[in-house]
Amino acid sequence: MKAIIWDCRVVALIEILKVNNPRILVLLETRVQGHRSLEILRRTCFSKVERVEARGFAGGIWMFWSESLVNIELIDANNKSISAIVRRTCEMDWLLTVIYARPHYSTRETLWEYICGLNNAVKGLWMLAVDLNTVVKESEKRGGAPFDRAKCQGFLNCMHHCCLIDLGFND
Repeated sequence: MKAIIWDCRVVALIEILKVNNPRILVLLETRVQGHRSLEILRRTCFSKVERVEARGFAGGIWMFWSESLVNIELIDANNKSISAIVRRTCEMDWLLTVIYARPHYSTRETLWEYICGLNNAVKGLWMLAVDLNTVVKESEKRGGAPFDRAKCQGFLNCMHHCCLIDLGFND
Protein backbone atom coordinates (compact mmCIF):
# COMPACT_ATOMS: atom_id res chain seq x y z
CA MET A 1 0.00 0.00 0.00
CA LYS A 2 1.26 3.48 -0.85
CA ALA A 3 1.16 6.35 1.61
CA ILE A 4 2.61 9.79 1.02
CA ILE A 5 3.75 11.97 3.90
CA TRP A 6 4.38 15.46 2.56
CA ASP A 7 5.70 18.76 3.86
CA CYS A 8 3.36 21.37 2.37
CA ARG A 9 6.04 23.77 1.24
CA VAL A 10 6.11 21.98 -2.12
CA VAL A 11 3.35 22.89 -4.57
CA ALA A 12 3.42 19.99 -7.08
CA LEU A 13 1.18 17.85 -4.89
CA ILE A 14 -1.67 17.14 -7.35
CA GLU A 15 0.78 15.88 -10.00
CA ILE A 16 2.53 13.66 -7.44
CA LEU A 17 -0.83 12.18 -6.45
CA LYS A 18 -1.68 11.39 -10.07
CA VAL A 19 1.63 9.59 -10.61
CA ASN A 20 1.72 7.66 -7.30
CA ASN A 21 -1.97 7.04 -6.54
CA PRO A 22 -1.55 6.64 -2.75
CA ARG A 23 -4.24 5.20 -0.47
CA ILE A 24 -3.28 7.64 2.30
CA LEU A 25 -1.97 11.19 2.06
CA VAL A 26 -0.67 13.12 5.05
CA LEU A 27 0.21 16.79 4.75
CA LEU A 28 2.42 18.32 7.44
CA GLU A 29 2.98 21.95 8.30
CA THR A 30 -0.09 23.06 6.37
CA ARG A 31 0.09 26.55 7.95
CA VAL A 32 -3.57 27.21 7.11
CA GLN A 33 -6.90 26.44 8.70
CA GLY A 34 -8.85 23.27 7.94
CA HIS A 35 -11.46 24.67 5.55
CA ARG A 36 -8.70 24.58 2.91
CA SER A 37 -8.46 20.79 3.45
CA LEU A 38 -11.97 20.47 2.03
CA GLU A 39 -10.81 22.21 -1.15
CA ILE A 40 -8.01 19.66 -1.53
CA LEU A 41 -10.42 16.83 -0.76
CA ARG A 42 -12.65 17.93 -3.65
CA ARG A 43 -9.67 18.07 -6.05
CA THR A 44 -8.45 14.54 -5.27
CA CYS A 45 -9.77 10.99 -5.14
CA PHE A 46 -9.89 10.99 -1.32
CA SER A 47 -13.20 10.78 0.50
CA LYS A 48 -12.19 11.41 4.12
CA VAL A 49 -9.97 13.82 6.05
CA GLU A 50 -8.84 14.07 9.66
CA ARG A 51 -6.93 17.14 10.73
CA VAL A 52 -5.04 18.88 13.48
CA GLU A 53 -5.46 22.59 12.91
CA ALA A 54 -2.52 24.92 12.37
CA ARG A 55 -1.90 27.48 15.08
CA GLY A 56 -1.78 30.73 13.17
CA PHE A 57 0.75 30.08 10.41
CA ALA A 58 2.53 27.23 12.26
CA GLY A 59 1.93 23.50 12.20
CA GLY A 60 -1.08 21.61 11.02
CA ILE A 61 -1.55 17.95 10.02
CA TRP A 62 -4.10 16.71 7.49
CA MET A 63 -4.64 12.99 6.85
CA PHE A 64 -6.64 12.05 3.73
CA TRP A 65 -7.82 8.59 2.64
CA SER A 66 -10.31 6.84 0.40
CA GLU A 67 -12.91 4.89 2.36
CA SER A 68 -13.44 2.47 -0.51
CA LEU A 69 -9.74 1.48 -0.48
CA VAL A 70 -8.68 1.65 3.16
CA ASN A 71 -10.37 1.75 6.56
CA ILE A 72 -8.90 4.28 9.00
CA GLU A 73 -9.87 4.07 12.66
CA LEU A 74 -8.83 7.21 14.49
CA ILE A 75 -7.19 6.40 17.82
CA ASP A 76 -5.98 9.81 18.94
CA ALA A 77 -5.65 13.34 17.63
CA ASN A 78 -4.10 16.13 19.66
CA ASN A 79 -2.32 19.42 19.03
CA LYS A 80 0.81 17.67 17.74
CA SER A 81 -0.23 14.30 16.29
CA ILE A 82 -2.73 11.96 14.70
CA SER A 83 -2.69 8.21 15.38
CA ALA A 84 -4.90 5.78 13.49
CA ILE A 85 -5.19 2.06 12.80
CA VAL A 86 -4.96 1.32 9.08
CA ARG A 87 -6.99 -1.67 7.86
CA ARG A 88 -7.26 -3.31 4.46
CA THR A 89 -8.85 -6.60 3.51
CA CYS A 90 -6.37 -9.50 3.58
CA GLU A 91 -3.60 -7.36 5.13
CA MET A 92 -2.33 -6.93 8.68
CA ASP A 93 -3.59 -3.91 10.56
CA TRP A 94 -0.95 -1.33 11.42
CA LEU A 95 -0.73 1.85 13.41
CA LEU A 96 0.14 5.12 11.69
CA THR A 97 1.26 7.99 13.90
CA VAL A 98 2.03 11.37 12.35
CA ILE A 99 3.67 14.10 14.42
CA TYR A 100 4.46 17.72 13.67
CA ALA A 101 6.75 19.35 16.23
CA ARG A 102 7.08 23.08 16.45
CA PRO A 103 10.69 24.27 16.33
CA HIS A 104 10.84 25.12 20.04
CA TYR A 105 13.45 23.09 21.91
CA SER A 106 11.88 23.86 25.27
CA THR A 107 9.08 21.36 24.50
CA ARG A 108 11.30 18.60 23.09
CA GLU A 109 11.77 16.50 26.23
CA THR A 110 7.98 16.11 26.50
CA LEU A 111 7.86 15.08 22.83
CA TRP A 112 10.56 12.41 23.25
CA GLU A 113 8.66 11.03 26.27
CA TYR A 114 5.43 11.00 24.20
CA ILE A 115 7.10 9.03 21.37
CA CYS A 116 8.69 6.57 23.81
CA GLY A 117 5.31 6.11 25.52
CA LEU A 118 3.68 5.32 22.17
CA ASN A 119 6.48 2.89 21.38
CA ASN A 120 5.97 1.08 24.68
CA ALA A 121 2.19 0.82 24.07
CA VAL A 122 2.26 -0.39 20.45
CA LYS A 123 1.71 -4.08 19.87
CA GLY A 124 2.28 -4.87 16.20
CA LEU A 125 3.26 -2.89 13.13
CA TRP A 126 3.80 0.84 13.57
CA MET A 127 4.77 3.59 11.17
CA LEU A 128 5.87 6.82 12.81
CA ALA A 129 6.09 9.71 10.35
CA VAL A 130 7.33 12.96 11.80
CA ASP A 131 8.38 16.50 11.01
CA LEU A 132 10.42 17.21 14.12
CA ASN A 133 12.10 20.40 12.95
CA THR A 134 15.37 18.97 14.19
CA VAL A 135 18.36 17.31 12.59
CA VAL A 136 20.79 14.63 13.75
CA LYS A 137 23.59 15.37 11.29
CA GLU A 138 25.25 18.65 10.45
CA SER A 139 24.92 17.80 6.73
CA GLU A 140 21.10 18.03 7.08
CA LYS A 141 21.23 21.61 8.35
CA ARG A 142 20.33 24.43 5.94
CA GLY A 143 20.63 28.02 7.15
CA GLY A 144 19.49 29.43 10.46
CA ALA A 145 21.33 28.92 13.73
CA PRO A 146 24.50 26.82 13.72
CA PHE A 147 24.23 23.04 14.22
CA ASP A 148 24.15 22.12 17.92
CA ARG A 149 24.88 18.45 18.64
CA ALA A 150 23.62 18.79 22.22
CA LYS A 151 20.15 19.84 20.99
CA CYS A 152 19.75 16.64 18.96
CA GLN A 153 20.89 14.26 21.72
CA GLY A 154 17.36 13.78 23.08
CA PHE A 155 16.14 12.78 19.61
CA LEU A 156 19.05 10.35 19.19
CA ASN A 157 18.28 8.80 22.59
CA CYS A 158 14.59 8.49 21.65
CA MET A 159 15.49 6.85 18.31
CA HIS A 160 17.76 4.39 20.08
CA HIS A 161 15.23 3.54 22.81
CA CYS A 162 12.42 2.99 20.28
CA CYS A 163 14.60 1.28 17.62
CA LEU A 164 13.56 3.92 15.07
CA ILE A 165 15.18 4.32 11.68
CA ASP A 166 15.91 7.82 10.39
CA LEU A 167 15.13 7.83 6.68
CA GLY A 168 17.15 11.02 6.32
CA PHE A 169 16.57 14.34 4.70
CA ASN A 170 16.26 15.26 1.03
CA ASP A 171 16.01 18.72 -0.48
